[in-house]
Amino acid sequence: LLAFKPPTTGKASSDYDDMIDNWLTLIRSRHPNATILLVCTHGDSSLPGENKAQLAARVSQLCERVESGVKEFQKEVSYVSKENHTFNFMNEGKVVVVDSVSGRGIRQLKDLLQKHASGLPCVSDLVPAWYVTLQKSLLSAKSIFVFEKQGVLDYIKQDPLLSTFQDDKLWRAIQFWGYLGFVYVQQDRVFPFPPSIIDLLASLVHSQGMQDLLEGNISNDEYQ
Repeated sequence: LLAFKPPTTGKASSDYDDMIDNWLTLIRSRHPNATILLVCTHGDSSLPGENKAQLAARVSQLCERVESGVKEFQKEVSYVSKENHTFNFMNEGKVVVVDSVSGRGIRQLKDLLQKHASGLPCVSDLVPAWYVTLQKSLLSAKSIFVFEKQGVLDYIKQDPLLSTFQDDKLWRAIQFWGYLGFVYVQQDRVFPFPPSIIDLLASLVHSQGMQDLLEGNISNDEYQ
């Protein structure tokens, strides 16, 4: 996403041309065949005393300038490099105007990104529906501090939707949610509510025995 916002003065100055050129040059140095989407933010944010027509003209003028500058950049790159290292611009190189306050263009932006992401080779199926069921089952076990592996599998299988799955398949799903931080997996133990670990450590650190140990009032053997 190459994002920018309208100028706070009347017209877009040459600074915008330099800014776009600099960003495109940097992107090209890292990923010559990158796919780029141009996004203008604050599309409905008017300046003091500015009416809707003036705002629309200011945003439109910037978008036209950026789109024109991008085309010129592409021509220069093709002429100098003599290589097929050109960017792929989403939305036919047109700027998507968005505004987070009014919600303008947000749906269009999401749809464009989802459509592009679904076509990437690294994206296959979405998370299976039963993974979500398993996640909810784990999150419902907040009152349980820690599970042994078989214990958590038995707990999950209490759900009729998960009762027929093999243990290794369920365990892979648990590890998946562990990688994302929803649960904490340590070898064959599962902590369904990771913040509880912090609470436990805090209680140990602030216990009287720990304080005595830190202050030298008791030995390590005595503390253990």
